[in-house]
Amino acid sequence: MSRHCRNIPKGRQGRRRSRKPLALPCWASITQHGTNMKNTGNYKAFCLVHIIAQNAQGVIIIADTQALMYQLTINDSLKKGYTHERIFEILHRNFKTLVYLCMADEKGTLFHTHIFVVFSSRVRFSMIKRYFPEAHIEKCRSTISDNVAYVSKSGKWENDSKQETKIQGSFEEYGTRPPDSRGKRHDMSELYQMVLDNMTNAEILAVNQDYILQIDKIDKVRTTILTERFKDSVRLDMEVCYISGHTGTGKTRGVLEAHNFIDVYRITDYKNPFDGYRCQPVIAFDEFRSSLRLKEMLLYCDIYPLELPSRYANKYACYNKVYIISNWALERQYPEAQREDRESWEAFLRRIHKVITYDDKGKKIIYPSVQAYFERDTDFRTLTAGEQQKLPFAEKKD
Repeated sequence: MSRHCRNIPKGRQGRRRSRKPLALPCWASITQHGTNMKNTGNYKAFCLVHIIAQNAQGVIIIADTQALMYQLTINDSLKKGYTHERIFEILHRNFKTLVYLCMADEKGTLFHTHIFVVFSSRVRFSMIKRYFPEAHIEKCRSTISDNVAYVSKSGKWENDSKQETKIQGSFEEYGTRPPDSRGKRHDMSELYQMVLDNMTNAEILAVNQDYILQIDKIDKVRTTILTERFKDSVRLDMEVCYISGHTGTGKTRGVLEAHNFIDVYRITDYKNPFDGYRCQPVIAFDEFRSSLRLKEMLLYCDIYPLELPSRYANKYACYNKVYIISNWALERQYPEAQREDRESWEAFLRRIHKVITYDDKGKKIIYPSVQAYFERDTDFRTLTAGEQQKLPFAEKKD
């Protein structure tokens, strides 16, 4: 450890928040490494993440990635006021889970500073960009030792041409450098925590490639954790959305773009709908035409704990978002129940929070409630008592 090393007080981990996709205009040039800036009147792309998809309207859908380790490069760092002391102060003051950081200066075409940071829990790309808006930021995929060697230009970098740009004596470390491997017991504890934090298999392997030997166990652990979490929990955040429209207008694509693809369980086989369910948080009943019995749909769209039927082993419902996607308008579903079991039909409508329709040109209309959807073609409504008093005429009494 360098003589410049300082200890970083151990802080509490920040509260985990749900991941929500963002959208930028189609001209925004974005990569996982950073952002190209461009102004076109009303828009300005400044900070960003990784591209999930681009929809038909030319809007790029991106997700705010998270990681335990990042590398930052700041060009003209001194002119911009980024001394080593200020960099440490920003990270130490604003990131409670900071474990270790190192940095060094180089002078090639421009004077610049390389920074490598390690956190005890995942940090969003947008958080790093918020405090270092002028930095080029990358999510690290190699080991801690490899990243430190790159910053310090040691190890395999000693004979690299970039060695000549290194400014001697500028390398500094803060905190205690975590080892690349911390023992089998610690590794298993770390793996469990990452699964508990809802990290995907790809994200887990990016942190430690040794976990590839445990890949067959990760999904089993994840299923066990989620099952225990949801088997006796009421899902108060449940949201049900009905989507209808012409074929090829982007109904299903819109759902997949709004979430990480791997987080959506799409049902197309209504004979055994839940055989492939793997605790995904989003479920989509695609091409739905009264495809399941109404009493079953009432259960699948309800907030209470539920075992989903499967041929091999029943699974607990771990989803909190339901999409019912169909070419049929909502009022065409379950015609028999509408005539003979009005109570069940109305219970089904109460389960639905939002209705989205697509016309034949792909134009989307969002109705915030079923009532708003059914009243879409009327220009009349009941006046409030106050509005009635302000009418320019009054009823004459005999």
